[in-house]
Amino acid sequence: MFLRKWFQSKSSNAQTSDAGTAHLKQRDGSGEDTVATATMEPPAEGDSFPEPPAPVRDEGWCTREEIAALRHVRDEKQLAQVISRKVPGAGREEVLFRYYLSRAVYLGEFELPVLPRSATEVLQLSRNPAAEIDDYVRVIGGDPSLLRGIVDTANSPFFASLSGTTSLDQAIVRIGLRQVEQLTMFHAMRSKIFRVPGYEALIRSLTAHAITAAVAAQIVAPKVLALPADAFLSGVFHDVGKLVLISVIGNVQKRLHWQAPPALVASCFETYHVSFGEVVCRHWNFPAQICEAVGSHHDAKRAAEKTLDRAVYLGNLLAHAMVDEDLSSTLASDYVARASNLDQADLEQVQAEIEKEMQAYETIGS
Repeated sequence: MFLRKWFQSKSSNAQTSDAGTAHLKQRDGSGEDTVATATMEPPAEGDSFPEPPAPVRDEGWCTREEIAALRHVRDEKQLAQVISRKVPGAGREEVLFRYYLSRAVYLGEFELPVLPRSATEVLQLSRNPAAEIDDYVRVIGGDPSLLRGIVDTANSPFFASLSGTTSLDQAIVRIGLRQVEQLTMFHAMRSKIFRVPGYEALIRSLTAHAITAAVAAQIVAPKVLALPADAFLSGVFHDVGKLVLISVIGNVQKRLHWQAPPALVASCFETYHVSFGEVVCRHWNFPAQICEAVGSHHDAKRAAEKTLDRAVYLGNLLAHAMVDEDLSSTLASDYVARASNLDQADLEQVQAEIEKEMQAYETIGS
């Protein structure tokens, strides 16, 4: 599910503007830097889009102020009595679950996951225009499972020449640095840092959605003048807040000896995952524009203001539309799509490209 047209290129850092001229700097197959120039016309005067609907919040979750006021209360009976006023009819376990999870979020009572070292170092190399293949070989050689994945990909039908290769440096040359960086990020998403007993199926589903959203964001990026490389990385981690929240949910459930029902988990995601995901990305020292795009992927009005945010917002929407025909048929009416001057034909073309790349990735494997 990777984008073949970006396999042999490596984008470097560049600033993009939200209107006017954007310069997208990328490394072509020969290793030379090239600059592409494109212009995004702002919506014509008189074009007015209705304000996007405000997110609906489950008011049963505690606010930061309520957590601060209750942080020193240890009596669970007293806590349950206070919090139950927010969720009339809820049982004691649900009330305390809401309290302890909100407390963990606002007071930082959890351990943030650590990205695999290979992912952190490859991310640094991808931002270093002086990085060479030997630098990638050194980093990837220390991660046997990632090494195996890259060599296997190089020997797949999409890249294999008449003879196979077991050499990491040859594999990197064959598939390109951009593909290596993408494989590394997917490897990080599938690592043990996102494993919580009882939530295996949900984590697999979230990971699959993240991969599709990353591909979609990268495909749509040139249409909104965003850097495809940044769109891809933001897309991969746009829902990382949900994955980390699952770990927090698991810890709270152990404390209460109680399993939260799916609807309550979904409400937790809806309330916290966006801001939580942005915090996680900042903790991992992702570039500021990546963190901001992760933080705006459900906020249409905010996302419409920046090119990268548009790409990630639309990538997430397109990924959902791949499994929801009703959503697919109404994509062109979305606030960000209209602000980006994308009509239904544009979006259907993007969807066709996504489907093609998904099939390619499923053949390659990981």
